[in-house]
Amino acid sequence: MRFLHSADWHLGKTLCGTSLLDDQAHALEQVEAMVRDTRPHALVVAGDLYDRAVPAREAVSLLDGFLNRVVRDLGVPTLLIAGNHDSPERLGFASGFLRERGLFVAGPLSGDAEPVVLGDTAFHLLPYADPSAARFAFQQEGLHSHQEVLQAQVARALPRQPKGRHAVAVAHAFVRGGLTSESELGLVVGGTGEVDAALFDAFAYVALGHLHAPQEAGRPGLRYAGSL
Repeated sequence: MRFLHSADWHLGKTLCGTSLLDDQAHALEQVEAMVRDTRPHALVVAGDLYDRAVPAREAVSLLDGFLNRVVRDLGVPTLLIAGNHDSPERLGFASGFLRERGLFVAGPLSGDAEPVVLGDTAFHLLPYADPSAARFAFQQEGLHSHQEVLQAQVARALPRQPKGRHAVAVAHAFVRGGLTSESELGLVVGGTGEVDAALFDAFAYVALGHLHAPQEAGRPGLRYAGSL
């Protein structure tokens, strides 16, 4: 299995009142060229596709065009999860319909989500959710931190891992010990926002989003792609 791991596109972001959409379009052109050149079995984007829950029309159009070219024209399955900047409901709209066309989207939490199986690999999509949303989705009291939420997600995912296939997790989380940068907003260091790398011990590879510097997070195969 060969796949491309990306994250934290933040489409629609502005900087000092200036739109970055042209720069982001240029970056996506490079991603598309890489997909075309390497012909991966899948493209994985680990959250924060948009910079805000209600993205600008131009940002939606940019993503729509990119996904059409990669999924429909190039035929590369693409897996997306919601990050803390995304609206899970908006991102996950029509996800059941889109799966048939090779676009797999995990927006809102689901207590019975099945992995995406491609070839010899099962991808477990673990979208970001705050504890209150997780308590409602899982009907499970006692989820008060992101550690507890992700632990509950993993506990539901692993029994669905098919035998004889590699297990890959796709998550948007702040793994304890990760290196932050000045471009991240709202991170909680040393508090309820952090999770332990040990949560992912059962996975051969973990495609992470949330921290904007590309880095390993505790061990090889547990990796942040970094912000596009």
